[in-house]
Order: sequence, then C-alpha cells, then structure tokens
Amino acid sequence: MTGRLEGLLQRLSGRRKSLTWQISFLFALISFLVIGAMGFSIDRMLASELLEANDVLLLGNMSLLRNRLARLGPSETVLTSPRFVEEAAMGYRKLAVAVLDEDRRILRASSEFNIPVSALPEKAIPIEAIPDRVDTASERELRARFGGLSRQWTAPDGRWYQVLLARLPLASGANDQPSPVLIALSYDRSLPRELLARYRKGLLETLVASVLFAAALGIWAVRMVLKRARRIATTAGRISAHALNERLSLDDTPEEFLESTLAFNHMLDRLQDSFKRLSEFSSDLA
Repeated sequence: MTGRLEGLLQRLSGRRKSLTWQISFLFALISFLVIGAMGFSIDRMLASELLEANDVLLLGNMSLLRNRLARLGPSETVLTSPRFVEEAAMGYRKLAVAVLDEDRRILRASSEFNIPVSALPEKAIPIEAIPDRVDTASERELRARFGGLSRQWTAPDGRWYQVLLARLPLASGANDQPSPVLIALSYDRSLPRELLARYRKGLLETLVASVLFAAALGIWAVRMVLKRARRIATTAGRISAHALNERLSLDDTPEEFLESTLAFNHMLDRLQDSFKRLSEFSSDLA
C-alpha cells in the first residue's frame, strides 16, 4: 500500500514538472476565475434585480389596496370582510392578503396566505408613505427611508415567498382614537426562483465546459510551441565535431527563442574556429 502511494506521488510530481500540464492548468484556472467571477457578479445582480422588481410589485398592489380602501371607507369591518380579502388578491393569482391587528394576530386572511406570523417583516411601513405610482426610483427611496421593505420566506414545500407589511391607521372608538391594523401582502416568487436556479445550472455547465476547453487549448498551445522547439533540438542534434558547419535556422525560430538561437550559433562559430585552429596546429606538428 505504501509503495502504491509513493508511486502515485511520484507520478503526480512528474506531472507538476510537466510544462504542458502547468500551462494547461494555468489556462483552465484563468478561465475558471474569469467566468466564475463574471457569473457570480451577474447572479448577484439578477437576484438583486428580482428582489427589487418584487418589491415594486408588492408596493404597487399595496397602493391599489390603499386607494380601494379610501373609496370604501377604511374600517375594521371592511378590512376583515371575506369579500374584501379575497377580492384584494384577485388582481394577481400569486398574491395573497392578510389583515392583522396591532399585536399581529390574524383577523382575516385570503385562502392562499400561508405565511406564519414569525416570517413577517419586523417593521411595518406606513401605508400613506407609499406613492400612488410606484417605480424603481420610489422603491429605492422607500428603502433608503425605512430599510428593508420586504422579507423572504421559504415554505416547507420549497415555495419561495416575499412578504410586505404595511400599517394602516383606523379611526375607531368613542373618541376616534386611531387604531392601526397591519396589512400583509405576500407574493409567490417560486417562478423567478426557478428561473434563477436554471441560470445557475447553465452557468455551472458553462463553467465546466469552459474549463475543459481552456485546458485542451492550453495543451494545444504548448504542443505548438514545443513543436518549434523540437525543430531546434533536431537541428542541434545533427551538430557534431565533424559537422560544425550546421547552424540553427533563424527563419522559423520564434521571437522568444531568437536571442538564445543567436547565442548558440555564435558559440558554434567560436567552436568551429577553435577546431580549425587545432587542426592546423596538428598539421604543423605532423
């Protein structure tokens, strides 16, 4: 067992010394870092954009609820009526509404509302602070004033919800003291989450394919470079003491090897000259 482990370590050590392995690994690493960083940045941007778009959707529907209550006359009787709660969510099938008292006890909720009270946002924004026309700019302004507007919650069945909580003051009692109620508006964002999950899966597949392609490209690039280097080695292998007139060609020599090739040719010139003088000296002695 120890011998097999040592043999494996020796093979791995040999691969680390391989120029082909090192350059292909470098190509793959660069591809992984670049595409991974771009994918992560796009993923964060998409998640942020989806969160912002859902906030705009919730705020817009909350504004519609406020305007409808203004026409009906806001009262606890109207708010807790089954008809109002069910009709409030009919504008979009993925929306659900719940009316809570100040202590966060649910007074009435639509049939699709399944958010636990503990999953509601900690702070309720004043409903009068929501503009009549909600866009991205107004959403960001509200976020700057009140902090996080909505809260995300994942149901046990895997469905993903985003919840907005608003405070609506009601005039009740003999002295018309304001008695606020809370309106919770939830949005089933499972479809955007599925789209984001498919994007992440595609990104992972692209990342793996790009790493493999970059590694193969690195191997091809190294072989192209070494192919020219082998030509130089073949020419150098033909040089001997009886064939010192052979020189490395400068025509097909890469620019990076040009200085070394010139230095090698100059060395051969000096060596040939020395052999010539030695031969002449031997002839004179004879």
